[in-house]
Amino acid sequence: MDSIIYVEIMGMATDEHGHPAKAGMEINMGDISQGRKIPYEALVSAINLPALLAWLGLDFDPGDVTVITPEVYLEEYGEQAKGDCNPDA
Repeated sequence: MDSIIYVEIMGMATDEHGHPAKAGMEINMGDISQGRKIPYEALVSAINLPALLAWLGLDFDPGDVTVITPEVYLEEYGEQAKGDCNPDA
């Protein structure tokens, strides 16, 4: 069972005027739980998000990164996210 964290990052996109805007991102870490279901809150609290983003090569201020729930990710990013996000998994 894949372990996935959902985040919004301010400045990862731009709006129609070229100003920084937020964008959602799914970070899939694979089956780090060896098939066991990890509650989302426990997963989020166990991850060093700034270190994970740096490892992924993303240089964002930690204050610009917000962890969101799978449901919020699906609601905010709609059709684009439906294929990626399964809050019931």
